[in-house]
Amino acid sequence: MKTLNERHHQTLGGHQAQALSHHLSLLNKKLKASHGIDTTPDYISLVGCSLADKDGEGSKSYVQQLGEALHQKAGWRLEMGARQLPVSVNEEGRKMSVVKGANRPVSDKSDKIVFNWAPQNEFVPKNSLTARVNRVLTLMDSLALGKQTIGRSMNNNGVMRLIFSIIRTVSSISYVSC
Repeated sequence: MKTLNERHHQTLGGHQAQALSHHLSLLNKKLKASHGIDTTPDYISLVGCSLADKDGEGSKSYVQQLGEALHQKAGWRLEMGARQLPVSVNEEGRKMSVVKGANRPVSDKSDKIVFNWAPQNEFVPKNSLTARVNRVLTLMDSLALGKQTIGRSMNNNGVMRLIFSIIRTVSSISYVSC
């Protein structure tokens, strides 16, 4: 039997991830064919309760299933954001987390998880240390092999972002000695 947490991650509006990816892909194709409108997104924000799981324990969360299904069905490699907790939308359209024990929904940015594609073709939380290290290593390999050059691939702002990314990645690694 599935736990309550696992059940939350199975549907959005009654749609399984595979079915929703099919409908989104089909809508994109129809709009492109009939009106010349390309609706391929760069980012999707899922608004629903408990659609993300940053730990990835057991079965994949709904956002992971949908991201992978959209990649398989439509070839989309995009970022997706979702929340781990139940969510409420206020009068201004802002998403708020419903925290157990709180007497009203709260704005809790730590509850939101953004997923993106890691170089190993995995759809993982964007702030995952493993994914961050792998992105830096992939870029460093490309630079070392001459596939990319700093001058060609980045402006000064991009170089600074790369340097800060490497520093943040290295500084978040914990060293354990026995």
